[in-house]
Amino acid sequence: MTPPAAGNLHPRPLDLHGMTEDMAWNAIVGLLNKLQKNEKIKMRTITIITGASGILKQKFPIWMTESAISDRIQSCRPINNGSFGVVVKKLK
Repeated sequence: MTPPAAGNLHPRPLDLHGMTEDMAWNAIVGLLNKLQKNEKIKMRTITIITGASGILKQKFPIWMTESAISDRIQSCRPINNGSFGVVVKKLK
């Protein structure tokens, strides 16, 4: 994946540490909704921190590729052992 263009990177990562699966899911969906519905927000690449171990690290890649939100994700890749870079599709 190529680096995001200037202005496309969300300034703050979404940190899922300490969240339950439901809380994490709702936080991710809420951020996707915010990014896709507000035309003034140009940021499409977000960093999501799951932590280096645990259920969220296991579930996150599945959510990005095989869930109700997977059609809203352009790409997702690990950044390191506990975080992912996610590129959100633009709404048409």
